[in-house]
Amino acid sequence: VLRRPASEAAPAIICETSNNNPHDKNDDRAAHAPLVELKKTVMLGPLTKRVADFNAWTSSRNWPVLHVKAAILSSHGGRIGAVATKSLNQGEVYIDVPETDCLTTSAARREIGTAVRSLDDFHAILIFLVKCVAALIGSDGNVNTTNNQFGPYLALLPGIDEIVSLTLGITLGQDHHSAQSPPLLWANLPTKAATFARDRLEGSALAIALPAYVASTQRTYNAILQRINRRALGAAIRHSDVALSWPVFRWAAQILDSRSIWWNGQRHLVPMLDLVNAADAFEIPPGTSVHRTSTAVRDRKRFAITSAAWQFDQGEQVLENYGQPNHILYLYHGFALSANDHDCVRLDFKMTMAHDSDALDSEIPESAAVKRRLLTFGFGALDYTTCVTSGSPHLGRLLEFISIKHGVSHKIHHSHSGAYLALLEEVDHRIYIYDLNTRGTVGHAKTLIYNELDHLRKLRSELTYLLGYNAFLPLGR
Repeated sequence: VLRRPASEAAPAIICETSNNNPHDKNDDRAAHAPLVELKKTVMLGPLTKRVADFNAWTSSRNWPVLHVKAAILSSHGGRIGAVATKSLNQGEVYIDVPETDCLTTSAARREIGTAVRSLDDFHAILIFLVKCVAALIGSDGNVNTTNNQFGPYLALLPGIDEIVSLTLGITLGQDHHSAQSPPLLWANLPTKAATFARDRLEGSALAIALPAYVASTQRTYNAILQRINRRALGAAIRHSDVALSWPVFRWAAQILDSRSIWWNGQRHLVPMLDLVNAADAFEIPPGTSVHRTSTAVRDRKRFAITSAAWQFDQGEQVLENYGQPNHILYLYHGFALSANDHDCVRLDFKMTMAHDSDALDSEIPESAAVKRRLLTFGFGALDYTTCVTSGSPHLGRLLEFISIKHGVSHKIHHSHSGAYLALLEEVDHRIYIYDLNTRGTVGHAKTLIYNELDHLRKLRSELTYLLGYNAFLPLGR
């Protein structure tokens, strides 16, 4: 895709507060206004009104195709989804939205400019999202979704009320530690996230991966603080000090990780399209494809186009096949599907010395030999993550890594079945931990854990069958 000269660029996306007095543009008094004056402005209105305003906004944008609308789904616990406004045939386009009505990297760099020049695309659009949220707040402290172009869309984002409140200097006192919240929002610190993860996910690889995700996000946040042009950011965004706070950054990162729509190698926040929920396997007709959004250029403008994956009746919720395993859905979105044809159990292995937990040291001949063997088998790192289930095509690759880890054969012939036995031991260990710790698990975490446990039991049966009940060989963990 060729970049157009600035003179031919798309119309500017406005994420600025409406303000009749230009002298008040950088007035931050709202952030310090008394709590009693701001309580009535914190909430962005009842959910029913927000949905109605959003539908009115999308209709007013005159998109080439829009055959869905936002709706509160009583059948799904009151969550928001997209329902068909007419009968849709399989393959029929139901939304055709111009990029100018999406939050994009190019818009972020165009509107914020120098402040995000040193940032990668993910964090450029993250700052742009925060800028648009801050623009909901007028200089008088009043919150109004009509203050910028994306206001009605932003009002439907999960957690938006608390972020607006934080920008106003108000803490609502809401507890995000609930297991129903997305995991990134469970705790401010990786250590606290690790405690929650152990309590809710013990036995799953996510018990370790989740706090690592929080820690990685926090490291990136600290790096952003060092790299971003604060002076330029202050000129581009009101309440820039709040925009750079960890709670706001973490929320924006979670929004991008869970709601981004990808095309042309870039992520986008797409109004309406990101309301389309994931379908369980039993809701997906045979022969349908995983969600895909394509693009087209008309009159030098780019449009994102999505077609119905299968047939939907008027008034029916439009769903998509997300095509992801539950461990991905849970870690980044905060939910798991009870029936998921793409599901598997995540297994993480790290190469250590044979008789202790120390990482491999290149100075030790034994370590050098292990590293050479890893390279011979095409492994470029000392750890290996995979997602497998019974009959998985990834099982052979996993057995190769385990054979190097334990210094045994990865094939069954004669008495050389060490890798199979090592994997079976790991699977048995995971099942044992699950059996001890799943009683208090609730909600989507319970769905995740019980599905993983089912995969592990099936995998154990397959390994036992393949081993042909060979005598167990002593093997150090």
